Amino acid sequence: MNTLVKPIMNMANLNEAVRNDLALSPQTRIAMGSAIIRFCEICGLDPTQVLADPAAVRALRKTASWQVAGISKRTWANAISLITRAMSHVGIDVDRRRRNTRLSPAWVEFLNSLSVEAAKRIRRFAGFCSSRAIAPGEVNAQSFADFLLYLQTQSVNWHVRDRLQEARSAWNKWVALPGSGYPQIAAAVSAGWRSRPWCEYPDSFQKDVETWRSHLDQADDDDDREPLRPATIKNYHQTLRRFISHLVDDGLPIEKIVSLSFILDPVLVKRGMKRVRGERTDVEGRSGLHATAQALLSAARFIELDPKHPGYGEQQLRFAPLRKSAGKLRRQPNGMVRRNKDRLAKLDDPTAGRLFRNLHMTVAARHAGVTKPTLAAAQEMQMATAHAILLEAPLRMKNLASLDLDRHLTRPPGGRTGSSRIAFEGCEMKNHDALETQLGPEGSAFLDNYIKRFRPLFLKKQNSAVFLTRNGSTKTAKTLAKQYSAFVLRELGLVVHPHLLRHYAGMMWLNALPG
Repeated sequence: MNTLVKPIMNMANLNEAVRNDLALSPQTRIAMGSAIIRFCEICGLDPTQVLADPAAVRALRKTASWQVAGISKRTWANAISLITRAMSHVGIDVDRRRRNTRLSPAWVEFLNSLSVEAAKRIRRFAGFCSSRAIAPGEVNAQSFADFLLYLQTQSVNWHVRDRLQEARSAWNKWVALPGSGYPQIAAAVSAGWRSRPWCEYPDSFQKDVETWRSHLDQADDDDDREPLRPATIKNYHQTLRRFISHLVDDGLPIEKIVSLSFILDPVLVKRGMKRVRGERTDVEGRSGLHATAQALLSAARFIELDPKHPGYGEQQLRFAPLRKSAGKLRRQPNGMVRRNKDRLAKLDDPTAGRLFRNLHMTVAARHAGVTKPTLAAAQEMQMATAHAILLEAPLRMKNLASLDLDRHLTRPPGGRTGSSRIAFEGCEMKNHDALETQLGPEGSAFLDNYIKRFRPLFLKKQNSAVFLTRNGSTKTAKTLAKQYSAFVLRELGLVVHPHLLRHYAGMMWLNALPG
């Protein structure tokens, strides 16, 4: 068995080590090297960025889309096996559950100069730097940014930001001391901010807030606006608390906050909105600013004076800047967050898009010749049916989960083939507009096949819902969404949530009809 040239290796080092090892046969050296390179290509990373460590390989395997790469499951398993053999051959303990992050001599000497507590907290970061050949004296803010990316992509730990914060705090506390020459590292991510509890504010203000919330809970007969949903009222309440907490953090004494009217002063509104936005750009902070403006407008409407009141005109002048700001924020488009844009871009790839669109048919072909399907097969076909429906009718998950054979679905009469109709009443839709759509022949046939062959396996009691649990109950939207995402990840290695298909439908429409 070879001795490591470096205390810790990345995939580029591992590839070089096995290809230059004459103790291995030429065929084995080529196979191991090719597996290493192919694995990194499928993961979308350079070999120098991937740690030669079984924990890193396990983490990357979860999101590596070998299906889109065009290789078989057996070929992918063989590549993983070859990588494991290569790591074992050069002395990496592949049976360990923890990291094999042995340190470079420079980092060993550096950690030995620190206290036991400091060395313990910096140990994982030191192992990362050793794999990248970053000496202690070369550490900077970019090193920690790269460390976060490494934790997000190659760590099996869920709390990656906590690991980053632990290392950064320890570095600033025990290493980057005045005169040491080592840089202080600013927080790359927020350590978290909490709004102040209501009980800290004056009683008069608390009473105002409670009266305002009670007013929101009770719909006025003479108000032509739509009644607010409970979730909206809750959001207004929480958003107002965050807003005044920002004002207190900005130096406003708590004892001065005696009423809703006081915090709606134009100067305080502008001051608080600036704190809400923070260091973010107008685009990045638009969502939070818009939510804050809507909550403040609701409070303003609550305390609004009667038009006949002598102070009505002066009050309207006070509220004018808030209304103007809310109007500007409302007119700006929401768009998608960066994470969803990245996920959608993967589906725009010709190969990934084709596999994604044909996923339900791929699963159906797997069970086509089965005369007595199992419950596992029925669960796969249930997710494939959800996929087929979402491709043709990208419903919101709440509506998809509630899809009912009696209330929402009209199938061709007499058991004939044809298009099925899906219809929802306006009261069942988020925008209150009734929905009626037709599934195409393929989607209708797929749904019919599921209902006849696979859905009966879930029927433990009388239930007309399309999507049932194992005990025959109607699946909740949350459960169905979670299972659908896991299904696509397992089948294609792609991270897709059901709501993304609404964006996907728009993308396909624009691709077909540019402009």
